[in-house]
Amino acid sequence: KNLFLDYEISYTGLNNSSVIFAPLCAYNFGVIDNVKVANVTITSLNGTGASNTAFVGGIVGINYGIIKNSTNSALLDYTMAQQLKLTFGYSGIAIFNASKTNYTGVIENCFNTGNKKITVAVSNNLVYLAGSSLLNNGKISKAGNDGTLTRASTSSVSSMAGYYAGIAVSSINGTLEY
Repeated sequence: KNLFLDYEISYTGLNNSSVIFAPLCAYNFGVIDNVKVANVTITSLNGTGASNTAFVGGIVGINYGIIKNSTNSALLDYTMAQQLKLTFGYSGIAIFNASKTNYTGVIENCFNTGNKKITVAVSNNLVYLAGSSLLNNGKISKAGNDGTLTRASTSSVSSMAGYYAGIAVSSINGTLEY
């Protein structure tokens, strides 16, 4: 409770792999209350291979617990490494707000206010950006996104697909309410 976080990612071990980054925890089964994320910096995210996935959660990776009264005001401006084939996802609060037996993720009274910009340098990359969660199978209530979500390309010949949402890119069997 009552945490203030700055977070830096520097990882060069991608080699046909999948990774999750989050400043507080990869998995939450408890209660997180009044967390403020002020800064997220990706100084290096690199590697090799044609099948890499990197997900960055603004506060946690996968939420099965409760996140409440928290804010991500971090500005993120990340340019993907040249020649890195990558599926990249960023969400302001939790990558996945999930449910499973005896656990239902809840995001309540949480806000993303910082602008997020992802720039790709190679063709056929995929980018997901969301203010609260990329995938919601739990409950998101009284959440908001005042930040701008942007993707760009360093070249006119780069192709990429992108999915962007103020709250959740996808809500499958989840609840979104005010």
